[in-house]
Amino acid sequence: MARLFGVFFILACIMSAPAIAKGVTASTPFGRLEGVAVQAGDSTVYDFRGIPFARPPINGLRWKPAESWTQSWQGVRQATAFAPSCMQPSRHAGRDDTANMSEDCLYLNVWTPANLSADKLASLPVMVWIHGGSLLEGSSRMNGASLASKGVVVVSIAYRVGVFGYYAHPELTRESPHRASGNYGTTDQVEALKWVQSNISSFGGDPRNVTIFGLSAGAYSTMHLLASPLAKGLFHRAISHSGYLKFLQPLKQAAHGRPSAEDAGVAFARAAGAKSLAQLRALPAQKVIDVVNGYKDVYDAIPEVVLDGWVFRSQLAETFARGEHNNVPILIGSTSNEQYNLLTGRDDWKTVVPKDASDYRKRTETLYGKNADEYLALYPAGDYEKSDDWRWLASMRDSFYTYAAHRIAADSSRVTPDVYLYYFDQRSPWQGKAGAYHGADKRHLFANWAGITPTEEDLRVSDIMQTYWASFAKAGNPNTLDQPFWPRYSSSDRAFMTFRDGMAVPGRNPLPGMLEFWDARFHERLSEGKSPWTVTGIGVYAPK
Repeated sequence: MARLFGVFFILACIMSAPAIAKGVTASTPFGRLEGVAVQAGDSTVYDFRGIPFARPPINGLRWKPAESWTQSWQGVRQATAFAPSCMQPSRHAGRDDTANMSEDCLYLNVWTPANLSADKLASLPVMVWIHGGSLLEGSSRMNGASLASKGVVVVSIAYRVGVFGYYAHPELTRESPHRASGNYGTTDQVEALKWVQSNISSFGGDPRNVTIFGLSAGAYSTMHLLASPLAKGLFHRAISHSGYLKFLQPLKQAAHGRPSAEDAGVAFARAAGAKSLAQLRALPAQKVIDVVNGYKDVYDAIPEVVLDGWVFRSQLAETFARGEHNNVPILIGSTSNEQYNLLTGRDDWKTVVPKDASDYRKRTETLYGKNADEYLALYPAGDYEKSDDWRWLASMRDSFYTYAAHRIAADSSRVTPDVYLYYFDQRSPWQGKAGAYHGADKRHLFANWAGITPTEEDLRVSDIMQTYWASFAKAGNPNTLDQPFWPRYSSSDRAFMTFRDGMAVPGRNPLPGMLEFWDARFHERLSEGKSPWTVTGIGVYAPK
């Protein structure tokens, strides 16, 4: 059916200049959509926003797995504006992309190259973007036009976050035919991929060639989809930008220093004054958010991702180590100064840095015991007042993001040869002291220069990345004839590509000694089971 609707791909643009104009329509299985034409460099891209992919998860569908959208519409449905963002804590809601929130938020957006010839209908690779935000915040609002101009169909999806997306409770478990609760946000992502399978040919995309990709919690979600049996066959490649690893909280057992997911849910219901699931579902959405806002730490309000036996059958690390994940080509990486903007955005950031070398050693010995000297040799004190000295942040970067990328790359390379690792180190004046901060690679990938002036090097790196990423989406291999050869990753040589100084530079064996150190700590932490984090979050900031 999806292939059939490809022949009805009737995009037509009525415009007098290469700017923005209405009059772009697409026929889908549910009816016609009207979008806009936008200019991306020298190319025209068709932009469709606010397309429903699942039934609104409201009333009795609150805290239930996503259900497919089935309702057709008459006439032409407007697809020119983003849908409301999913509900999230008020400390995030004042941002422009989340000022308009609703439980009715399961919509997606599509950007597709304009004026497709008949032989291109339903043949373009599809790239499905999953936003970040710690699984607590964020939205699908973005601009995929520039990347789409490289010959791919770009889709950005919404999914329930926070307590609406990852909430477990004994009554929810009992009502489920799978005897599972939590992970509703993940089922939203799965449902969006099902929509892509059934509908993307109407926008020129090939449902047999789908790449999922995301940043931070979006990359973490990419790992979830790689690990979940529910997503099997719904995508064919995966890209992870600055992902991380955490332990999934067991549904019914306390573990990793936290109560079971169900017990955490009962505590939340108590805080909300609800004595039953029916009373919880009857609460206005904003009241639920108010309860979350009442927690000193919003992470305490939800168990996050749940080891429920249905969406997830084992811990992520164990799934990848055993080669039981969905076996597809993977491109994965991180940035050179991940933690700077995440740390210095805190009002109290200097208080978490050890006071002096003695305090630094004391904290290190507490965390690492007999391994403290090895740690200090790898991560000596740095000076956070010098813009070119990031040693004081290096251990947090490596334990939090860099090692996770290498761990997933190493495990994946044992079951598929098509694994590619990157390290983003492009530094520009507009970044200030931060350098290649968390998310800087996303700005370059989507050529998002709003509010800044990119340098010539920025523009070159942006074009290089877009070409590599589009090539990977097309064939599971980023290499093209006109760019430096990107070797596959393997545990023996750890080949990778660095993006810096406006260039792509191949290399091998990054961070010698450091990755070995974190690998040892990873397995120690895995066996201890005392923290929700595997390796992440156990580094120490070095003092001045």
